[in-house]
Amino acid sequence: MINKGISCIIPTCDRKELLNITLNSVVKQTVLPKEILIMNNGGENIDYDYLNITNHKDYNIKIFNLPKYAGLAQALNFGSSIASSEYLAFLEDDDLWEENYIKKLSECLTDEYKVYVTRIDRLKDGKIESYKNAKGKINLKNLFKYNPGINISNLCVNKKALFSISGFDTSIKVGVDKCAAIDFLLNGYEIKVLDHIQEIGRFHDGIRLSNRYLNMLNSQISFYKKYKNKMNFIQKARLFIAILYLKIFKKTKK
Repeated sequence: MINKGISCIIPTCDRKELLNITLNSVVKQTVLPKEILIMNNGGENIDYDYLNITNHKDYNIKIFNLPKYAGLAQALNFGSSIASSEYLAFLEDDDLWEENYIKKLSECLTDEYKVYVTRIDRLKDGKIESYKNAKGKINLKNLFKYNPGINISNLCVNKKALFSISGFDTSIKVGVDKCAAIDFLLNGYEIKVLDHIQEIGRFHDGIRLSNRYLNMLNSQISFYKKYKNKMNFIQKARLFIAILYLKIFKKTKK
């Protein structure tokens, strides 16, 4: 069974083994998305031989090779722009969905909401454990302080709503998901939390792109410039301390 209202967009960057495990969690959905768009922004072009799935046409899998290391936001925006569905469900190449993810999600989509996030659990040492549930926690005060449980892989948005906020911010390298949530709230969208639906983050030996301190530093600076007029003094001071810490850490790593 295929859900014609949801496209799956998977950004990937130099993680073949992890991508294939992630992709497997999509093609095993009890209800398939209309299409699976793989947005490659890694160092080398990939093709269908890169995947462990031979019958890619059965799942409407399409691969797009972007400029090398174009960035997560660029990959998400390009995938969103070419997607043919009304709703877009994103999944990073090192995360997983429960097998009924699309089915449950499609049952919850209404005209009342345009932005949805699910519960985040995590897979660690072969066991799935609770991690983050954003229910009752999504507001600007919290988002300017921390991320209550929003990531790319548990986010589903209406395509028109996404581009009404100009898509994902390409100046942000780390925290693209949190910034998108802030932008939705600032533009009057309410974010609906679906805590009965499970997205699974994986802990693995690979280094997540978000762990690169230079990206983190530059993103914190961009975050401050973008939202400084929306934050109070304490929020600004907390962010300034984080930026200072990252600058010191960066110098010690040279």
